[in-house]
Amino acid sequence: MTAPKKILYMLPLLLLMAGIAAASSMPYEQQDLRGYIRLFPLHWVEQIAGMISFTYSSGTVSIEEKGTAGFIEFFIRKGTHFVIYFGMAVLGYVALKPYRWTKCWKLTVAFALVAVFAVIDEIRHFYHPDRTGLWQDVVLDMTGGLCGILFILFWGTRLNKKKTTGGSLKKKAVFRYINRAGEGKD
Repeated sequence: MTAPKKILYMLPLLLLMAGIAAASSMPYEQQDLRGYIRLFPLHWVEQIAGMISFTYSSGTVSIEEKGTAGFIEFFIRKGTHFVIYFGMAVLGYVALKPYRWTKCWKLTVAFALVAVFAVIDEIRHFYHPDRTGLWQDVVLDMTGGLCGILFILFWGTRLNKKKTTGGSLKKKAVFRYINRAGEGKD
């Protein structure tokens, strides 16, 4: 495979990583979603989740402590951590498509990339005056990455079974790219 084609496989991953680095460099005030969240009617959230309270890092997460908008924002921000690193694992796996490694090795390298990037990102937060680096976020990021790896394993295995039994063309088309990356084929 040519070098430009290899770069094309890595480009989505590199763009995602650049986006994470840019977002991590912004102060919290530029990412505060509470003003937007308050535009929506939130009374139903208070009724459903008013009694929920738990500790994350060194603070309590509850509607009473954070307010309704802050409570919702907490889940949006942490959900974003999970989804972004899920995507990073999948894109890391796809970026390794041009290399003739085993599927197991590609999955291992993709997860290692997630783990190293998560640690480096949180360490960077320690040096930013308006951010807080949390080991809990590293665990959350790695959990998202692990779920991305499990997604590849589940759907890749399922797609291979459907190929032998003549499964749906729609599912084959959706996951062909990911599955072929694991086989090291063009």
